[in-house]
Amino acid sequence: MSDQENELWQGLAPDAQVALVTRDYRVHTFSSQVGESGIEAGRLASADRARPEVSEAWIPGVEIFARTVHPQRHRGAFGEFARRDEGLLSEIGLWPQQWAAARMFGQTAKGFHVHPPSIPKDTQPAEWLRWLFVEEPNNYALRRYEQEQWDVMFFVQGVAEMILRDVRAGFPKRTMRLLIDGDRAPHFVRNLKAGSPVMWKRLRYQNRGGSFWEVASDKQQTDFFSSLVSRRFFG
Repeated sequence: MSDQENELWQGLAPDAQVALVTRDYRVHTFSSQVGESGIEAGRLASADRARPEVSEAWIPGVEIFARTVHPQRHRGAFGEFARRDEGLLSEIGLWPQQWAAARMFGQTAKGFHVHPPSIPKDTQPAEWLRWLFVEEPNNYALRRYEQEQWDVMFFVQGVAEMILRDVRAGFPKRTMRLLIDGDRAPHFVRNLKAGSPVMWKRLRYQNRGGSFWEVASDKQQTDFFSSLVSRRFFG
């Protein structure tokens, strides 16, 4: 610190003075916001993915899209999660086999896991994945949804931070750090593909991080797909 700064902070304890840092208010690049400091998911939902700075930061296969929430005067709000035959889920051919819900308490974290991709026999993983997500990204019929773990997440209330990391063979290591508002926030962003295991029964699990319960399941068999409704509260 300079002499002027020492004079300014002399009333603080020595350990507090050592911990002082100057906040960085510089405008960061788009990729550094996505991969490091974090970015509002609403900005990504409306971003032009054809722009070089956006495509460079985007993890191939991740989709972010807004859903419409209708305010209802004196009653609250109404919004559909998804329709099987309309919208992005219809376009990419992905539909939940099981619906579930989770609630998180403030300052807690959950869901640290890896989704292993399914690789056809006699195929090199890096070549297959690049064909799937780089060379033929819109050929959704190639995707092995039934053999993989895919999620659709709806963020109903509160604010959540999600971190996605690409560790697939043949892809550059990318991180997407997303700040996601629930339905009550002014900018609605609802849906992300992420991950969770399938549950068979109508159970509720209570733990220090909140609670998890299954809403419905259309078939009682093991499956690598599930859909979460995540709610994060800050107390």
